[in-house]
Amino acid sequence: MRKILFRGKTVKEQWAYGLLAHIGNAWYISNKAGVATAYEVIPSTVGQYTGLKDKNGTKIFEGDIVQTNKFFLSVGLNAKYVIEYDVKIACFIGTMQKGCIKHFTTFQNDSDQFEVIGNIHDNPELLNAED
Repeated sequence: MRKILFRGKTVKEQWAYGLLAHIGNAWYISNKAGVATAYEVIPSTVGQYTGLKDKNGTKIFEGDIVQTNKFFLSVGLNAKYVIEYDVKIACFIGTMQKGCIKHFTTFQNDSDQFEVIGNIHDNPELLNAED
């Protein structure tokens, strides 16, 4: 069974990992259930752990930017993908936009061929760089 884990950037710009709670108008992440200490997080930065790790053993979260050296005809080598959850197929996918082509991959079976190189909140420039 996959561990339910979230991460989010606190209002003090630090990453927090743990359980997610919505109280009043704010979102919080605490590292353990029942712990009185929780960190208020910026809602747009919250992402869930996919349950997968990259080739280096790094946990992959929604919002991560991953790169693979796997060759795809439509995108070539060193493709970069943003990890997101697709409700239509009920799984985490990697999507990328290259010109007018939107390519996606379900990476559950080959996550060890990907490497986390950043995330959309700290490293948005990685998506604008030419491959």
